[in-house]
Amino acid sequence: MEEGHIFTLLIFSEANLSSISIIKLTLLEFEQLSGLKANPSKSSFYCFGVSARLKDTLLEDLQMKEGKLPVLYLGVPLISSNLFAVDCRMLLQKISGCLDSWTSKNLSFAERLRLLSSVLYSFHVYWMGIFILPKKILKDINQKFNRFLWNGKDGSSAKAKMAWNELFYQKKEGGLGLKDLDAWNKSSTLRHSWRKLLKLHGIAKNFLKHEVGDGKLIHLWIDNWHPSGVLVERYGYRIVYDSQSRLDARLESVLRNGNWCWKPARSDSFVEIQSRLPEIRVGAFDKPIWTISRNGSYTCADTWDFLRKKKIVVEWWSLEVILEGCRSRRTKSMFGVVCRLVFSSTVHGIWRARNEIKHVGHPRTEEQILKLIIWEVRSWIASKGKFQENEENTSLCHRWNIDVSILF
Repeated sequence: MEEGHIFTLLIFSEANLSSISIIKLTLLEFEQLSGLKANPSKSSFYCFGVSARLKDTLLEDLQMKEGKLPVLYLGVPLISSNLFAVDCRMLLQKISGCLDSWTSKNLSFAERLRLLSSVLYSFHVYWMGIFILPKKILKDINQKFNRFLWNGKDGSSAKAKMAWNELFYQKKEGGLGLKDLDAWNKSSTLRHSWRKLLKLHGIAKNFLKHEVGDGKLIHLWIDNWHPSGVLVERYGYRIVYDSQSRLDARLESVLRNGNWCWKPARSDSFVEIQSRLPEIRVGAFDKPIWTISRNGSYTCADTWDFLRKKKIVVEWWSLEVILEGCRSRRTKSMFGVVCRLVFSSTVHGIWRARNEIKHVGHPRTEEQILKLIIWEVRSWIASKGKFQENEENTSLCHRWNIDVSILF
């Protein structure tokens, strides 16, 4: 619709003449009230799942041109079927265009890693929140990212230094903290409609639990509200027949004013169900709980963290923790200086030990390397350091066996 500015309006309808007539009357009434008129020559009609004869009749009635799906809307394609790899070409083209623009720049490995984690990963986050991307597209994206990270350009096929799957682990687990696209895609799409996705993804049904209130929003047999889990999965469909109930019955059918009112037990399963009812705390209103989240509400980050592959925390992670703590401190504080000295001395000691192994053949022991690092840090601070006298710095001097009188 247009007048001065162009507006995009999507109208969904059943493919029959009566529905089309209602739409035409509504647009006519809108034109009379606002003065804005739909332009048939600039409008398109999309129809699928109907016969060619009915489609021609509807097009003749609307006097619009026929549009072809997919059509781009809000940056994603509108389609009438499952998403295929061919529908995601624009996403791959956008990523490739960005990689090509960076190829000519002399970027270090750390800079390329930063671009991957902050810029490139944002391109497909919007798509992943709407669609479950085809496996081929996820594979192609990972391949492009892998080549750019290790070689600086998309088309290069040089060998990577490390398996791509190993980079998905957190830094404290020995990886680089990149996101596993498959796990992120699943965690992103789960936020839209929990109940709908429970039917489509077996991974989601174990995450949703219900706190019992008035029972109006909880299904008695197919929702997870009982300590034993989903009743129809635990005891089978026979339990519905034994209780003289229906599969779609609500929990309110056995709950009155906060009190349970089940019919007399007719089976051992029924006795077991009723025996665990005292474990349930009945509140005022029903509340869905996302069990893998910290606050009980859905968050993409918590869901992704649960779905991703994990490893044990590596031993050298404490070194990065020290450096992170150093960044938050004052640049010239004694603690910050010691952290930087420890890091630089450690790198230098490892590099020198490596050269001795390669060129001399007589490597130093771990104790010798450690003593050398401690000596270098202590000597530098004692010779050049002038710091403020306070409890923190005094304690640090005692731990490093440094004469306090020299520094303050």
